[in-house]
Amino acid sequence: MAKIPKNLSDNDMLSVWDKKAQAESREEAEKVSVKDAAKPSYESGFLTPELQQSIGKAMLELKVKLYKEGIVDYNMKVKQEGNQIVLTAVPRKVKPKR
Repeated sequence: MAKIPKNLSDNDMLSVWDKKAQAESREEAEKVSVKDAAKPSYESGFLTPELQQSIGKAMLELKVKLYKEGIVDYNMKVKQEGNQIVLTAVPRKVKPKR
């Protein structure tokens, strides 16, 4: 185990820690960006940014509506009906506590 240097000022102690933290965060960011670039998702090709925004807005409105009804815990079910894709919010069943 390395010896701890003595008689360092607060700034000296923090500068060593900051350098280590910055190096680690840089390495993690590089790993994440490499993973994201290497894995193109075929599902995302169907959704344009405008479509993602409109779906997100509709889902947020649904979430607020369910919250006002007292439904907080639910699952989203996806069905295809002819030429339509239907998202349905299904409340989860609450298990009774024993």
